[in-house]
Amino acid sequence: MIPHNYFLKVRSFLNPLVDVLAAWEVSPHLLTWGGLACSLLAGISLFLGHFAWGVLFGVVSGLLDALDGMVARRRGIDSPAGTVLDSATDRYSDFFLLLGLLLYYRDRLLVNFLLALFALIGSFMVSYAQAKGEALQVATPPGSMKRQERWTFLLTGIFLSALLKNQVPVFLSLAVVAVGANYSALKRLCQIAKAASQRKR
Repeated sequence: MIPHNYFLKVRSFLNPLVDVLAAWEVSPHLLTWGGLACSLLAGISLFLGHFAWGVLFGVVSGLLDALDGMVARRRGIDSPAGTVLDSATDRYSDFFLLLGLLLYYRDRLLVNFLLALFALIGSFMVSYAQAKGEALQVATPPGSMKRQERWTFLLTGIFLSALLKNQVPVFLSLAVVAVGANYSALKRLCQIAKAASQRKR
């Protein structure tokens, strides 16, 4: 839904910062844990209704998530253990952000609560599809609604809701992620199951 080369261009702008962090020998794990902490602060801010702060912490979390792997590769210290840590913290970051919205809408708008819940499930299922393909040694088919795409939609909707003081933008962003992520996950799982079955023949 968002062109992949868009995120590649964003990452290219981060290269000067990556050079500085690598030169200072900043630990990629420190960036990973910092991103997780910021996602927790984003979730708390959303729960309290401070959407602007939620967006700020969410953007910083996404930035640190992009930087940890880039710094590790630049320093030549990327490892399977680091990849596992990064994947695990990504799932917790998704949970914290959407949990903040779930709690904020717990007794206000039933529709937004359900959309946040399905967005959370869809986020986990997209990641599960990727992991399942790798476990079955099947090339994971391309699909939309990866983490950076989900966060772009969510943070944009949250920001516009804070700016306009209107819940419609966050409603729309949750709807896009809830529908798009679940559709993408189910489609990829079907393709993975088909490819795995054909390989056994």
